[in-house]
This record gives sequence, C-alpha cells and structure tokens, in this order.
Amino acid sequence: MSLSPTALALLSQLLAQEERALERFLAVLEEERRALLAGEVEAITSSVERKNEITESLQNCGRQKLLLAAKSTGKTEQEAAAVLQQWMQEPSIAPVWERIRTLAERCQRANLENGTFIRERLALNQQALDVLLGAQERLTTYDALGTTRLRTATRRPLGSA
Repeated sequence: MSLSPTALALLSQLLAQEERALERFLAVLEEERRALLAGEVEAITSSVERKNEITESLQNCGRQKLLLAAKSTGKTEQEAAAVLQQWMQEPSIAPVWERIRTLAERCQRANLENGTFIRERLALNQQALDVLLGAQERLTTYDALGTTRLRTATRRPLGSA
C-alpha cells in the first residue's frame, strides 16, 4: 500500500522525532550507567525521571504513527499496524526505520545492562543486611556484674532504640 505525499511527510516527521527521542534515551542510559557506577543517587534519580519523559514521547510517536496509518487508509488501529509495517519498507522510509530499529536495540541492551547492575547491587546489599541482622541476633551483652550473655535481638533495624 503506497503512501500519499501528505502521509509520507507526516510519517517522516514522526520518524525523525522518534529517532531523536531514541538518541536522547541512549544518552540518558549512558549517564545512568555512569551514575550507577559512581553511586550518585541524585544523578540516578534524574536519569530515571528523564527516561520516563522520553518513554512517554516514544509512546506518543507510536500512537501518532498508528493514527496516521488508520486515518490514511480508513482501517482500524489493529489493521493499521500491518499497513505501518508495509510503509516502513518504502525506499524513502526504510533507511530511517533501520536506524530507529538499531537505536532501539542499543537502548534495550543498555537498559538491560543497567538493570542487571542494579539487581546485582541489590543482591549484595541484601547479603550485607542479612549478615548484619544475623550478627545482631547473636549479640553478646554484659549484665550489671560484668558477666557476658548471649542475647537474641528483636529484629529491630540497627540504630533503632
């Protein structure tokens, strides 16, 4: 199914917007990785907020492309998804679409790597907490006469009274 000149122009604009958003997303993922490695909590929080904003923009691009295909062909959104896939094969669109696919794959890999790093850190923190809580449960104390006693903790967090 061929594209009308108007639909082609609109689709080209949406694809350019999507490509720029993916480039920003990849840059934010790289910033997030550096912040994770450095343990910079504020930078991590900022990265998450920017990732959420860019994700909304990418979702909007996807919706706009489906609406464009649906309106241009008079089909439902589900049917328009197939039309959109055909449009991506058009010679003037295919190179941009391939760049978008490549960027999306790079973003996915970077996001998975960051997620793996976070899960590994969480596991290490959990192990440290388990050790600390276990040590707290076997805490030795002294009574008024100076006799040592093995005391079991009440599972209160360290530092709580």
